[in-house]
Parts: sequence; structure tokens; C-alpha cells
Amino acid sequence: MPKCKRLWCTTSHDEKEGCKTQHMPWADGTPCGADSWCLRGECVVKNKQTLKKIQGQWGSWQPWSACSRTCGVGVQRAERYCDDPKPKFGGRYCVGEKVRYRSCVMEPCPRGSSALDFRTQQCQSYNGKNFGLPDIPEDVKWIPKYAGILHEDSCKLFCQVSNSSVSYQLREKVDDGTTCGPDTYDICVNGKCRGAGCDYVLNSTARDDYCGVCGGDNSTCQLTTGGLQESRSWGYSDVTIIPEGAARVEITQRAFHDKADDDNYLALVDLETGEYLLNGHWIVTPFQKVVEFSGTMLEYSGSNTAIERINSTKPLQKKLLVQVITIYCRLGSCILRMFVTATPRATICLSLLTCGASVTGLTAPSLA
Repeated sequence: MPKCKRLWCTTSHDEKEGCKTQHMPWADGTPCGADSWCLRGECVVKNKQTLKKIQGQWGSWQPWSACSRTCGVGVQRAERYCDDPKPKFGGRYCVGEKVRYRSCVMEPCPRGSSALDFRTQQCQSYNGKNFGLPDIPEDVKWIPKYAGILHEDSCKLFCQVSNSSVSYQLREKVDDGTTCGPDTYDICVNGKCRGAGCDYVLNSTARDDYCGVCGGDNSTCQLTTGGLQESRSWGYSDVTIIPEGAARVEITQRAFHDKADDDNYLALVDLETGEYLLNGHWIVTPFQKVVEFSGTMLEYSGSNTAIERINSTKPLQKKLLVQVITIYCRLGSCILRMFVTATPRATICLSLLTCGASVTGLTAPSLA
């Protein structure tokens, strides 16, 4: 039997049970004859220089991968290997970064399904899958869950059943390039939230100004205030149209006598399609949720609060119709607003001001 080629061993019950092998060679340095030892499966003359430690060194960086997205903002990665040379004979492995990342800004996503928030797309890929859970319908539609998610879990894919508070973690990691939350430019990379600027570049310090202008200095902002003082009867009433480009949007509706059950609620409509985004068709959402509107995230407090609130930070991509549902008219219930305009875009903020008396339901002219 050739020396050093294959290591054979007997069991603890001596050779009666035969010899066994894992088809591995003898360990380098094992004596195999006079002034000889095993090296790479061969019996060779001893030479201590051949077993000198070889420290590992990094090879060249590999080319950048394709962008993780075909439109919008994604992530590219590049790798390098500890193979120039590889560590041998007890030499140390390379120390340092093995993988590096950079953001890649592609062409803007077209309107339609591709314009959906990236996290929304990932949740929707599970539509119609209830995983055999009894509390989820077979025709389930999944939407992202943001409320109540810890920052350290922001890059896990949590989705909730549409029009329900039931939610589950559907994946351990979102796809690279997914934003960490509804009102941040930080993005997820390999399951971790990494800082990014409003220019969508990783580790950038660029920030939006108050009007939503990346790197701006607020010099294009103009502040205007006003309130609604008209009443409307039972049903859905138009309040205002928030134009495309509006940023720092905040809409508040204070309940009558600060009681959440005043039977007046906010509603949102996509003016382009006429479809309700929130609280349409007499179905009111009592819990916190985030509404995706053509790539902009609108956070909703839920109807079970004394001050009902809708807000977002980033500019709107389309016009948004704000309505109020008046189920039962009561003295004092109102929505009031504050406007902020910016050039070249018109930016509007709606906010609670001093509530006017004897207002039961509201309307307002278009602000387009």
C-alpha cells in the first residue's frame, strides 16, 4: 500500500473488523521513512523550507455585479478572495473587507406596477399564499408592515394582510436596495440597514431641506396658513387636492371633544385613477398602517385616535384628493391646514391649527 496516499485506520476492536479510510492522505509532516515525510500525499525527502508558513494575501477585486434592480435605486456588490497566495502551513488568513457594496441609480421606474415601492413588490409576490394558516384567506393580498417594527428588524420582510392588522415575517432579508423604512433614504444591504443620502448614495450625507429639495437650503420655501370653515352634510366630502410634488405633508383631524368615536374620519383618493387609498367604501381602518402611493409612503395613525393624522416626508408623485367622511354630524369637528410652497414644485403641509366653532363637516376649493 503506497505511503502517504491514503490514511487507513483500525477500530478500537483491533483488526478483526478490518481497516477503514476516509480517502484522505496522511497529514503533511508525517514520517514515512528515513529522513522522509509526507507532503501533499507524497513521501518526499525532508525539507523544512517546504513547510514554511505562507501568509494569505488578498487577490484583486472582482468586477461589480449587476444592479439588484432594473429601475429605481439598487445595490451592486464586488468580492475578493484570499488567494494571492492562499494561506498554507499555519499561515494567517487575510484580514479586511471581503465584500463591498455601492448603490446604483437606474432610470426612474415607469408608472404602473414597477412604480410600486420595492418592499411592496416583495410583499405582493406572496399574494394568494396563506401558508396554510387558518386566519388568512386563500386569496390574501399582502402589503408591507412598518408600524411597530424595531430598527434592527427593518431589513426583514414583514408583511400584513390587506385591510387587517394580522402580519407575519415572510423572509429573513429584503432584497438589496430596499429602503429601511417609509420616510428614510437608508437602504438595506445584505439584511442590514446602511446609511444613504437623499442622492441615494451609500454613506452620503446629502439631506432634503424642508421642501423636499435634496441638498437645498429652504430658500425656495414659502409658508402660508389657512383653515376650513364650511360645513357639509352626511357622507364623503372633498376637502382639498394636494398637488404633485408636495412634500412634508401632514393632515390632521381632531375629534369632537377629543373623543376618538366622533364619527368623522379622513379618506384619501388617487385623483388619477379615482381609487380609494384609505378609508373608502365606508370601511374605516382603526389601526396604524402605511399607505403606498406611487412610490411615496403615507403614514396613517388609525381612526381610533383623538387626533387622526396622515403624514409623509418625501414629495408626492401624483395628485392626492383628501376627503372627510361624516357619518354623524357633531358641532366642532374640523380639519384645518397649513400650506408650504416650493419652487419649482408646489409643496403643501396640512396641519392642525385652532379649531373653528360650529363646523360639522368640511369642504374646500381645489389647491392644484
